[in-house]
Amino acid sequence: MKNIIGLDIGGTKCATTLGRISESGDITIVAKKSFPTEKGNPFGVIEELCKTIDSILAEEKIESIIKELNPPTLSIKGIGPISCAGIISEFGDMSRFKSADACVAFAGIEPSISESGIESHTGRMVKHGSGHLRYHLLNAADYVFMHEPLFTEFYYKKRNEGKSHRV
Repeated sequence: MKNIIGLDIGGTKCATTLGRISESGDITIVAKKSFPTEKGNPFGVIEELCKTIDSILAEEKIESIIKELNPPTLSIKGIGPISCAGIISEFGDMSRFKSADACVAFAGIEPSISESGIESHTGRMVKHGSGHLRYHLLNAADYVFMHEPLFTEFYYKKRNEGKSHRV
């Protein structure tokens, strides 16, 4: 009789047979054939499973803390508790920024400016500043424009002007 355990780790479906040892009597041979692991390490799957469980528990804790704080960022459609937590943790105290331009510079999402004599050109994001904050802001922007009609209209207006997706 076979006992089957099915696991879904990171989108990879795994199955193993328990209580069954290979003909040579070595359970590691059975485990190596049963689990898709790196370099045949059967304990790698267990480590990945533990990491997945830890990350789920951490996300639940973050969500409960953010819901307690109830920041204004959470009221924006398309921004969930995890994105909100990332944005708030990276910005910190907003009163330390003198202007909106200072916030944009801190996030590293302002356009580069190239000036020479009488010519001035703006270009791509400078990407100075916090990479984690930029990641959370750009990912949140994708969802905000899908859920907020004002931003959806602005997005398509810019796309029709020839701007790229991330502009």
